[in-house]
Amino acid sequence: MAGLPDVKQVRSLSKSGLSQVVVIFEDLPRAPGPAVEPAASPAKPSTPRAPEDMIWRIERVDAPKSFANMTDRSLVLDGSGHPHVAYGDDHLYHAWYDGSTWHTEVVDQDWNAAVGEYAAIALDSSGYPHVVYHDFTAHHLKYARFDGSAWIVETVDSNDAGEDTSLMLDSAVHPHISYSSGFHIKTLKYAYHDGNSWQISTVYATGAVGKYASIALGSANRPHIA
Repeated sequence: MAGLPDVKQVRSLSKSGLSQVVVIFEDLPRAPGPAVEPAASPAKPSTPRAPEDMIWRIERVDAPKSFANMTDRSLVLDGSGHPHVAYGDDHLYHAWYDGSTWHTEVVDQDWNAAVGEYAAIALDSSGYPHVVYHDFTAHHLKYARFDGSAWIVETVDSNDAGEDTSLMLDSAVHPHISYSSGFHIKTLKYAYHDGNSWQISTVYATGAVGKYASIALGSANRPHIA
């Protein structure tokens, strides 16, 4: 297998009591028949493939003991188009495809805590992963990054925080995170690392807000949150 086509979807499946991380790929179009050498003709604009012309390939990546609440940022592609997936519940896991096979590792293995829900992943310019996620036992927002030799794990917000995470890295490879805080009445919060320490602020606290938030960075690394 020389490489992977575009990754279109990552999701969790449960079958016969076993949880599985499944990645779905959009493969090459289905061939309509025997190959025929086309006659020379002027180039025509490409047209989108019809759904019936697509072949989807589904691969099982991992079957950990427990994982839940993956986000729309749980999947990212590296510079070679290979997928990296962050997920968890009992521990935080990272899986990646190197062009020929899948690899999995445990990033945060706290046997006294349930960690890894609401994982969001981003890759820096060196291709190293950065992940934010929820510590369900302590109700903390946590952040892990790979520095080229080992994972570094730290707590960002310890005030009943860490669900509904979204992550972006700025031009200085500093993480910016949107997330929800609180139990029944949630607030939308924003955290970023300025190179020395974490800076945390409440974005909106009227009503129950913060679920399913998504962050993007504009000019001068200014955050935009939906």
